[in-house]
This record gives sequence, structure tokens and C-alpha cells, in this order.
Amino acid sequence: MTRYILTRMATHFFTELSLSFGVGSKDIEISDYLMGQRKLKNFVLRPIIVERDRHIVPSPHLVETYKSKRKMLVGFSPIDGRYEIEPIASDYPSERILDALDASRAFINRSTERNLTLIGVNEGDLPDTRILHREDFLILCSRQLGVHTGEHTYSSVLDGFSYQSEFDVLLWQLADTVYDDDDLIYALLFFREALYSLENIVDVHSKPDSISDAPISISESVKLENAIHNFYKVVEAIYGGTLSNDANKIRSKFFHRGVNCDEVVGFPHWPDARGTIFDKISELQLARNERAAHGRVHTNRKGSYFEVMDAMELAHHLIVKCRVPCD
Repeated sequence: MTRYILTRMATHFFTELSLSFGVGSKDIEISDYLMGQRKLKNFVLRPIIVERDRHIVPSPHLVETYKSKRKMLVGFSPIDGRYEIEPIASDYPSERILDALDASRAFINRSTERNLTLIGVNEGDLPDTRILHREDFLILCSRQLGVHTGEHTYSSVLDGFSYQSEFDVLLWQLADTVYDDDDLIYALLFFREALYSLENIVDVHSKPDSISDAPISISESVKLENAIHNFYKVVEAIYGGTLSNDANKIRSKFFHRGVNCDEVVGFPHWPDARGTIFDKISELQLARNERAAHGRVHTNRKGSYFEVMDAMELAHHLIVKCRVPCD
């Protein structure tokens, strides 16, 4: 089965160390790091290094302490590390991996990066040392992308990355969970597209100045409208299609996906605006229908920043609660 090198993403592999001393880069050898392996349900992850004529330092990050065992779990992440990914018993194209990772990144940190690349590797492409010189890595990239190696000399494909181990663990757990679940991948990617529409007009990590703030320009209104549509598509993806007109059917189907429609949710910065999941879904459906007016301009067309943030909280909550449907 084809294996891949993943670009533009930090690698993390983990080990247990004694609580009796601090954590430093000298507490693990690069050779030990390169022997690491993480086996998930759908992937096996192994590390490689893309060497760039400098000393390789694995940056340690404390993940968890086990006081009962006098141990701590530590993640190590050299900035020039890359993941080698081996899919397990999968007939999906490589793009499925990127979909799962991009969707998971968007959901976890509410960003819309789309810069990952998978480089296919064949038997013999990777040396036994698992350390690739940058020129050999560029040759692999050029072969995959069909361009001359010079095209990559100053490209982002050589960039190294580092971030906290906790984010990496959450990312791969979610990507592994949604990898073979079409409904969840669609839901997460609709969520990402909604965030993409909100870039540069709404800070999705904070709250609007007031509950009634609305866009002044039509261009912002269009972006908010796109976001509303995509958050509604999250609801439909988890529901499994067009929402029924029968409230009991809606409740029953969401219940089988792990969602209690009587649970109270909503944008947390205004407690008075919270309501049941069922009511929030109904409100979002009405907002979506208001905007499905085939270009007709009317009073309710523009909406508000709060409305779209509230829709985001609903979509986020449904994804968190969602489980694989019962057969």
C-alpha cells in the first residue's frame, strides 16, 4: 500500500520519563525519536527527518504527569520532522487523508488553512536512517508534483513547524475518527467553509460588540449569508439529509446520532440568547430559508454577527455530540 510524507505539519512522538528530573532536548536521542511509531485505527504514523545542514534538536513538550507511577508523558518534536503516513486497509484516495486533516484542523482551532501536501513514497525511497537530505526530499516532491526541483528551492514545502503536543494529539484523534465517516467529514468541511466566509469580517474567537451588530456593506452580508448556509449544511450532514417537517422525526434521528434536542445551547456570551437544540435548529432553518430568496432583497436579508456566531456554536455542538448512526 502507498505510503506518504506529510508536509507543513509538526510531528510528535511520545515517551515516558521519570518525574525526578526536568525535561530537556538531551533526554532523548534523535535515533530513538526516529524509531517511534503511533498506530491509530486508520493510520500508522512514523517519523522522518528532512535534514538541512544543522544540528537536529527535538523540542520536548510535557503532555501529562502520572504521579502514581512517578512518570510523565513527554512529546518530542524536531522542527524538521515529518510524518510518514501508512493508511491501514483503506481504498480511499490520498485526498481523503487531506480532507480529514484539513477538516479536523479547522474544527479544533477554527482556522481555514489549506496548505498540506502528501508526497507518495515507494519502497527504497527512504534510507534506513530515516533522515533525508533536503535535496533528496526535493526530488521526491518534484516527482510527485511534476515540476523541476528548482521550483521548490524557496517554497514552503521545506518549512519546518512546531506546536504543542496537545494540539497534535487532538488533531489525529479527530482525523482518525472521521476518516471513514462521510457524514462527519462533510459536516466538518462545511464548518470550515463557513469559517472561510467569515475571515476578515468576524473574529470567531471572541464576541460581537452587541447582539444587534450587523454588516454595513453588502459584500460582508454575502459572506455572512454563505456562512449561515454552510452552518446549516452541518446540521443537514449530521441529520443525514433534508430536515423533515415532522418534529418527532427530527428529534428521533438526532437522538440516534447522539444529540439530545432538548439540551440548552447557544452563543455563550449572552445567556439570555440560549435555547434548546431543537429551537436553535428551527431558528437556523428559518434564517437559511430567509436567505434562499433567489436574490430578492428584503429587511431580514443582512442578518447579524451574533446570528452567525450562534449558528457556529450550534454546528460545533452538534459535531461534538455526533456519533456513528445505528444500523
